[in-house]
Amino acid sequence: MLSWLGRDGGTSGLYVRGEVGYGMGLDANIKDKPPAGTVIACLARGTGCGGELDKIGDSVSFGAGLGYRWNRQLRFDLTADYRPGFAIDDKDQATPFAANYKGDLTSLVGLVNAYWDVPVDLGQYASWLSRVHPWFGVGVGVARNKLDDLSYSQRLASGATATGKLPGASATGLAWQAGLGLGIDILSNLTLDVGYRYLDAGDIKTKAGTVTDSVAGRLAVGEDKGDLKSQEMQMGLRYKL
Repeated sequence: MLSWLGRDGGTSGLYVRGEVGYGMGLDANIKDKPPAGTVIACLARGTGCGGELDKIGDSVSFGAGLGYRWNRQLRFDLTADYRPGFAIDDKDQATPFAANYKGDLTSLVGLVNAYWDVPVDLGQYASWLSRVHPWFGVGVGVARNKLDDLSYSQRLASGATATGKLPGASATGLAWQAGLGLGIDILSNLTLDVGYRYLDAGDIKTKAGTVTDSVAGRLAVGEDKGDLKSQEMQMGLRYKL
């Protein structure tokens, strides 16, 4: 009987993979680290009324990787994924004159992953199911997230509209993922992967400094910081070399 951890020369070997996916952004919890008591809600106006930005939308993703199967149950790979479509589009909690913030967000994530192909024989239910292999996976790595300048617009009590831009920034930090899915053998050396994963891609932030507000002029702003997290559905191919 094959040992769970022992290497199996009959099945081990290198593989390459590629996938596309769709990520649904979760609450980003972007808050300000104020220079003088102000917070993200009404930040650009400096009124200190409190709040956070959450909505980052959804994004497609594109990924590729190189892996090694250790035995029938264990495999490992290095992957890189790019998400170009996230964007902040949310209002702060200022009442009654909330400001709306908008800015594009892109993410590049590199991970080291480990997978357990569950040793179950689904072919007992239907012969074609012998080609289907459930799996669980976890990974850890590094993400670089780039937030473009965050433009804002706020209708004031005077009837004027204040506009400006918070300076964007890039953040590099720890990323991790956990997921599950199905591998479907199309050919002896080609597998279709369909899966779900939760991905925490680390920090997103703007840069502390000053903004030019169309009504108030130059204003000091702190660093706005949050988290890029998403739930993702992925589909891809694994090819055994």
